[in-house]
Amino acid sequence: MAQAHALVIEGGTLIDGTARSPHRNAVVIIEGNRITAVGEKGKVPYPPGAKVISAAGKFILPGLIDMHVHWADWMPELFLAHGITSAVDLVSTDWTLE
Repeated sequence: MAQAHALVIEGGTLIDGTARSPHRNAVVIIEGNRITAVGEKGKVPYPPGAKVISAAGKFILPGLIDMHVHWADWMPELFLAHGITSAVDLVSTDWTLE
């Protein structure tokens, strides 16, 4: 089986969405489409050949969710540009929910 491409985001302040204090100088390891490790820089081993992105001076956030949308076809790109990875239009069809 082919090994998933690995991506490392390092050095940023991680706000993980759990209401815990922010993690400073964080490392997030992503392999394929999954986060496989989170920790402090210098304490988490990087996968061989991983692409490393410096987030020094920046914040690392999970995707944001907009739970009240009146959906229009121009919205997806705008949402993604602002960190919103999920949106729900409660009066829409199953297509929007998918």
